[in-house]
Amino acid sequence: MRAGNLRHRITIEQKTLARDTYGGEVVTWTTFATVWADIQPLNGRELIAAQAVQSEITGKIFIRYLPGVTAGMRVSYCGKYYDIQVPIDPGLKHRELQLLVSEGLTK
Repeated sequence: MRAGNLRHRITIEQKTLARDTYGGEVVTWTTFATVWADIQPLNGRELIAAQAVQSEITGKIFIRYLPGVTAGMRVSYCGKYYDIQVPIDPGLKHRELQLLVSEGLTK
């Protein structure tokens, strides 16, 4: 992974549950990490291939390896939120992560 490709500053957030004053659960998002990333929307060919596995995948985000990133987290970038569907560690080398993401509505 070339450092020059990592030109977008993203925030990876994780879901936390809190209690409101009435005892109900409130979902909040807290920062897990802020890292440099390469964001690539899927082209038509990749999108068709991805639909066989996950119909909502809209892009790939490449970051340096970061332990603890899981599906169910989200990425925040320029006011948009992307739900992490699958984090992939190519070759299990712990050098980079490929995050398959879908543009989410969770805020």
